[in-house]
Amino acid sequence: MRGKICFSTTEYPPDIGGGSKSAGRIVSMLAREGFEVHVFAPIKVDVLPSQTHTVTEENNVRVYRVYIEKRTNHIKQFYNVIKKIDSDVKFDLFHGFFLHMAYPCILVSRQRPVIASFRGIDAIWMSGTEYRMIATEVLKKASWITSVSGVSLKKADVIVPIAHKSSFISNSIAGAFDGEWRLFAKNRRIVGTAANFRVKKNIPLLVSAYSDVDKTLRNRLLLVGDFVDYNAIETGRKNEFLALLQELSISDECLITGYMDNNKVAEYLKSMHVFVLSSDHEGLPNSIIEAATLGVPIVSTAVDGVLDIMEDGKTGLLVPPGDRAALGRAIARVLSDDELAMKLSAGARQMAEALSPEKEQKAWVSLYDKLLDGNQLEGQADQADVPARYLTARSKTSAL
Repeated sequence: MRGKICFSTTEYPPDIGGGSKSAGRIVSMLAREGFEVHVFAPIKVDVLPSQTHTVTEENNVRVYRVYIEKRTNHIKQFYNVIKKIDSDVKFDLFHGFFLHMAYPCILVSRQRPVIASFRGIDAIWMSGTEYRMIATEVLKKASWITSVSGVSLKKADVIVPIAHKSSFISNSIAGAFDGEWRLFAKNRRIVGTAANFRVKKNIPLLVSAYSDVDKTLRNRLLLVGDFVDYNAIETGRKNEFLALLQELSISDECLITGYMDNNKVAEYLKSMHVFVLSSDHEGLPNSIIEAATLGVPIVSTAVDGVLDIMEDGKTGLLVPPGDRAALGRAIARVLSDDELAMKLSAGARQMAEALSPEKEQKAWVSLYDKLLDGNQLEGQADQADVPARYLTARSKTSAL
């Protein structure tokens, strides 16, 4: 065994979302390398039960599902459960997957190393004041910071100096995304995307830009996914979206598939003429790597993680976030120019080859080994730094 790891995350399979995919992939990599991984992930409920968490064994990983109330601060619950389990396991290293998930780890860790990972930094500073304060504290006190976006790391370094203790580790895709995109009659003029349609994905921007494309160039808008939040359909947002389709007179051209298992997404991606990412902000979305792995031509907003891996005109077409006209023009360029589509397809595949699972696994294992082999690290919280409000309520933990 190489070390006992506490891995605290906002999402974990079978939860829906890119964060869940990434957390599951990283944990699997660590387990294969001989680390003893203990995952702490939330179960969001309307009312807290008497039990604090459940425990299961999943693929040689122990998974603790911590009950938290929907849309409330979960740190107290996670702190109490992690502290209790740590008293028995005695973790060697803590990893918070998303900055706020590292905060309870820092409170428990004392002088042991803590990794804090985040995707994009912009969403953090658009959140509430308390969340920004927690994120700032984590940036200050974590032993090491990672992100799937080098651009976001630079932005974070302006807020808290972290250049000396941070690194870019890209997402990767493997397995189910074998195969290669080809342009043929059945996928011609089909514009699509694949995602959990959260607010940041700005799907209304995509459909608006699609509606601006000349009708002779477009045939169908294929939306692989659904409007999901906390693993449940957001009926209000979805109804607003359906109304927008009616307003734009493209309801009969748009197909929303609903949530799809990952092993089915590849076939949908290959059925597109062009893949579009219309996000307002991002880390590095798995979907864009999935599309690139298959060689689907890509049009994307120029958001943080995308800027790290894509080159405009070579691996895809990039447009400013929120720019409906520019997005529509870029989509039309790909639909009307087969030579450009084939050039972007080849560039996307070349880009994806540099983002291999082997490279990602090597980066994580190297970082873990470095921190586990190190001497006393700076930036750790002693017990005296733990806010009193995390030491009282629900201090007695129990498992089902």
